[in-house]
Amino acid sequence: MHLSLRTDDLDQARGAVVDGYYGSRLDVLGTSAPVGAVFDLLINNAMTIGLMRFGVDVRTRTPELGSYHVNLPLNGSMTWEQPHAGRRTATPQEAAVYRPRGYTLVDRWPAGTRLLAVKVDRDTMERTLGRMIGRPVEEQILLGPAMNVADGPGHTWTGLVRLLATQSRGPDGLAGHPLLGPQIAEAAVRALLLSVDHQFAGLLHDPFSRPATSASIQRALDAIHDAPELPWTLGELARRARVSTRTLQLGFRRHCGATPTAYLRDVRLTRAHLELRVSDPAATRVTEVASRWGFVHMGRFAASYRARYGCQPSDTLHGAGP
Repeated sequence: MHLSLRTDDLDQARGAVVDGYYGSRLDVLGTSAPVGAVFDLLINNAMTIGLMRFGVDVRTRTPELGSYHVNLPLNGSMTWEQPHAGRRTATPQEAAVYRPRGYTLVDRWPAGTRLLAVKVDRDTMERTLGRMIGRPVEEQILLGPAMNVADGPGHTWTGLVRLLATQSRGPDGLAGHPLLGPQIAEAAVRALLLSVDHQFAGLLHDPFSRPATSASIQRALDAIHDAPELPWTLGELARRARVSTRTLQLGFRRHCGATPTAYLRDVRLTRAHLELRVSDPAATRVTEVASRWGFVHMGRFAASYRARYGCQPSDTLHGAGP
C-alpha cells in the first residue's frame, strides 16, 4: 500500500505515523506555525519505507517499537535515545538504528528535516537472518546503534530502500510487482543485516565460502537444539553425528563459525535469556535458570551473559535489560 499525505492537521499527521509505524506520542515543540507534514509511505506486512518531513520541530516518544527500525535524516540532523544506546545524533552520514525493545525518544526532529524511516517487522528480520546463517534465530538481534551510510554497504542499502520508496509511487514500478517486489524487499532486509553491526555479524562474513550444512553436522545441531541442557561432551556429540571429534570440530567451524562447545553455550544462553525475560522475579532465581540450562559455574555464566546481552542476568529478570 502506498500512502501519500500533505497536511497541517496535527491529528491527521499523528494518524499517518500510527498507520505506517507505531503508536508514538507526537508533540510539536514551542511554535504555533503550520504543521506542514508531508508523508510518502510504502506499507506492507514486512516493512514500511517512508519519506517524511514536518514544517515545525517535533518530538516523538514510543514506549516499545516491537520492530527493527532505521532513521536516516537526508538533511540536517536529529537527536534520539534508546536505553542501550544513550543519547545520540543521526545525520545524513550516520543513520540511527533502533532495537525492538525499550522506549525510543526522538528528542528533536527539526523543521524541514527530510527523513527516510524504515521499519522492519521483527519476524521478517529474524527469519531472514536465519536463512542467511542456516539456523533459526531465537533471540532479539542486538543491532548496533548507528550505521555508516556515507559509503560502503550502508550507502548501498540507502540507495536500495530509496529505490523501493520511489518506485512504489507509480503503478508501473517493478518494485510493486508481485513477482519481484517481495524479492527486492528481502534484498533490502539482507543488505541491512550486512550493513549494521550485531552479534551474528561474524557468521555473515564471506557467506559464499560456507557450504550448506552436512547431514552429519545437522545431527549434532539437532541434538543441541532439542536438549541444550544435557551435559553434552565433544565425544558424545561426535557419536551423535557419526563422525570423529576432529571432523566434528572442523565441520562446526565451517558451517557455524564456532566450535561445538561455543555453539552449545550460545544456545544455552539464548534459552536462559528467554526464560529470564518471561519469569516472575519474585518467584525465580537466576541460579535456578542458569542451572536448568546446563550452566554449573555461575561466574562464567554471568560473564558470558554480560558479554552477549550487555547486562547482568538479574537485570533481564527484573525487566531492566534486553
